[in-house]
Order: sequence, then C-alpha cells, then structure tokens
Amino acid sequence: MPATPLPTTSTAQPTLAPTSHSPAAEQTAPAAPPAITPPTHTEGYLHNPKPEYPPLSLELGEEGTVLLQIAVNSNGKATSVSIARSSGFPRLDNAARRAASNWTFHPAMRGDEAIDYSYTTPIQFVLPDKTKA
Repeated sequence: MPATPLPTTSTAQPTLAPTSHSPAAEQTAPAAPPAITPPTHTEGYLHNPKPEYPPLSLELGEEGTVLLQIAVNSNGKATSVSIARSSGFPRLDNAARRAASNWTFHPAMRGDEAIDYSYTTPIQFVLPDKTKA
C-alpha cells in the first residue's frame, strides 16, 4: 500500500491589513513635488533683442543654429551663458552668447516659487532672402 503524504505546514505568518488606528494607516504617500516650469526669454513684454547678425558673417554667407546653455537665477538674470553646440561659425556663436547674456528672463518656477534653473535654447541665424525687395 502506498504511503499517504503528510500535510505540510507553513511557517509564514499571515500579514494583517493596517487598521484605522495603526501607525501604518496614518502614513500617507509623500506629496509629489510641484512641477517645474522652465525659464523663458521670448515673452513679448521682456523686449529681448535678437542677436545682431555679424556683418562679416552676412558677407560670407554664414548661417546656422547655436545651442546655448543658460543658467538663469530666480531674479530672471542670466548668471552664465555657454555654447552647448556651435553653429560652426565662432562669430555667430559669440553674437548669440553676447545677446543672451543681456536678456531678461521670466525665471523658472516650482509651483509659486521662482528658482535658479539652467536650460538650453536654440538661436538661429538665417540669411535674409535677397530675392525679396
């Protein structure tokens, strides 16, 4: 006659759901931090001038896009401006960096609080269309 297997017992303890009076029930998930809105320099009321097209670059037909890395403080001023990606023409890169250094920004916001923030923005240099008179 075959042996009958004995029932196995588990040593695992049951888990109890927290009750309304337990410390675990009083813990709530931490609130998500407020979303960050990056700074901007393009709002109409800021009156930031476009970078001047270097005359020699116009003459030589240089055009391209400069990608600037700009650190903006909570007061809306650029604290540093660097070239994240060159246009391929140092004159255009320098003109973009000079212009952005003097711009006024709407600072980044975390909820209702203005914060320091670094972001990248493209500056395009496009030759004027000479066919338009």
